[in-house]
Amino acid sequence: MTTYKRGQIVLVPFPFTDFSTLKQRSALVLSPTAYNRKQNDVIIVAITSQLESYKNRKDVYRIDGQEQRDSGLPRPGIVRPDKITVVDQRLIRRILGTLPQPTVDRIAELTARAIGYMRA
Repeated sequence: MTTYKRGQIVLVPFPFTDFSTLKQRSALVLSPTAYNRKQNDVIIVAITSQLESYKNRKDVYRIDGQEQRDSGLPRPGIVRPDKITVVDQRLIRRILGTLPQPTVDRIAELTARAIGYMRA
């Protein structure tokens, strides 16, 4: 079985918040690699391509330029740190690419703020 690494962008069926359906989308693996090696699940946050909806928000992270190319995303995207879920690793369709560690750290910080772990 593949060991997914923190910072990888993966393609996965992501649930809507009401669990009515799943949508195939890209997501960022946030759980530590050591955790992923021992568990069947990974912790991910959603990525959307709906840039216009988030253009003035400071609580999201925009992936574009070189980061977009390295991430494997076909177009710029917005990481939604407030859209956290846990998925079975077997549901991951494929790895698209990887984000640099400073970017992953920033997104982890935004995620911590989204759940009230850190103050804004």
